[in-house]
Amino acid sequence: MKKDAIRTAVIGMGNMGSQYAALLAAGAVPGMALAAVTRVRPETLAAIQESFACGWASEEEVAAEIRARYEQNGYLCDTHTAVAFHVAARQQRAGVPMVVLSTASPFKFPRSVLAALGQEAPENDFEAMQALEQATGRTAPASLAALRQKAERFNTVIDPAEIAQVALSYQQ
Repeated sequence: MKKDAIRTAVIGMGNMGSQYAALLAAGAVPGMALAAVTRVRPETLAAIQESFACGWASEEEVAAEIRARYEQNGYLCDTHTAVAFHVAARQQRAGVPMVVLSTASPFKFPRSVLAALGQEAPENDFEAMQALEQATGRTAPASLAALRQKAERFNTVIDPAEIAQVALSYQQ
């Protein structure tokens, strides 16, 4: 392993993890080196799967879930929580309680939430936040609204081919 290479660990050796690990091990990603891999033992995975499940939702399903929650019970949810509701409904077992915990604000994703509600979404997130307030009568969290007055701190866009070089430059 090269001394100045970014040491990289791959967590999970499924289809994608195995491909990433092979590329790193072969030196195909300049400036990065494979340092470790992890894999869950089959018996551990089986025990986890007895209690936990996972799933996903398409963008269309997320939008439908946001709209349904708002129209059916007035709950304005964010995109991540919409995925959780969608997956929870698919995974629900008879007689077993299901809880969805939401920690994100729909005002973090105002354009997506507006579009899900059938509203025109401005390109600017702060304008979209105001439009979401107007469309729903809800108030954006003060901490999010206050960001509009703050100076932008990070504005560098890195070409993917330069990621390793840029990351290594921070070590100097």
